[in-house]
Amino acid sequence: MPAFIADQLLSDTSLPNLLEIDHVNITYYKGNSSGYKSTIIARNTVKSISIDSKELFADIIIETKDGKQITASDFKNSDARIVVGILGCKNENIAIEQNIQPCANFVHIEGGAFQMGSDSEDDEKPIHTVTVKSFSIAKYLVTQKEWHELMGTHPGYFKGDNRPIENVNWFDVIEYCNKLSLKEGLQPVYSGSDDDIICDWNANGYRLPTEAEWEYASKAGGNSEFEYSGSNDVDAVGWHIGNSGGETHPVGVKAPNSIGLYDISGNVWEWCWDWYGNYSNEKRADPIGAASGSFRVRRGGSWNNSEQSLRLVYRGNHAPTSRSSSVGFRVVRS
Repeated sequence: MPAFIADQLLSDTSLPNLLEIDHVNITYYKGNSSGYKSTIIARNTVKSISIDSKELFADIIIETKDGKQITASDFKNSDARIVVGILGCKNENIAIEQNIQPCANFVHIEGGAFQMGSDSEDDEKPIHTVTVKSFSIAKYLVTQKEWHELMGTHPGYFKGDNRPIENVNWFDVIEYCNKLSLKEGLQPVYSGSDDDIICDWNANGYRLPTEAEWEYASKAGGNSEFEYSGSNDVDAVGWHIGNSGGETHPVGVKAPNSIGLYDISGNVWEWCWDWYGNYSNEKRADPIGAASGSFRVRRGGSWNNSEQSLRLVYRGNHAPTSRSSSVGFRVVRS
């Protein structure tokens, strides 16, 4: 195999530390002011490899069969996972341990099966069984401050750092997700352009939730019996036309659902990945919506909608090129 070289994300010296892997050896180059000092480990002597991840950075810890240990510090998370993938391939008897710490503002949700849809509105029918994989989802809607810091623009109709970003279309959001991934040293999820956007579901960067993931999360892992996010009292958990005063509000003011997600019901609609289409009564695993369409799914209702639209099963849709003061988003990671 060609050599793979992982480079240190940050360095206190003029030379970043490097980790090189070829088909025989692992070589760790430790940089200092006078050059590199290298340590060579034969791959067939490796007993275990682990990742200790801290949001943007990861320590790569390699232990040999004779008890030696090398800790390569402050590497990109994406590079660390590649190293583990290379050393943990089928033909090598290496123990793998990954301590991946999600961002403090994310909730990790274990995958599982749930009943999606309802018997109320036509497009909510039929109720059907859906299974989703584990994923992490942001506790909060993306704010105007977060958008401006990354994108350099102020598109929101309502102004305020902690208000949710709105007035952004689906394509704007796709661009935001990829830029955030690159900023944090993660693999971008999206490629392509216009109606040919492709999603790499195995990438570790930021993306929009699928409609199924959104409903699963809104129901606290599929188990909620509540009509709204964590409650049957809509005023306790969501901003809608009856209590919003005709505007958005700072994120996280209303009560969260039982797994700590805020503003799932109301404040602004949330873009999802899927093309809008009809449900099927068949059991589905990780559905990603219709194959094509004219509208993308939006969920959750907004400050400008009735309580009906804030129900967890209510489905909305919006042209992907359209912008609205009532539509924003939150991000997820696989």
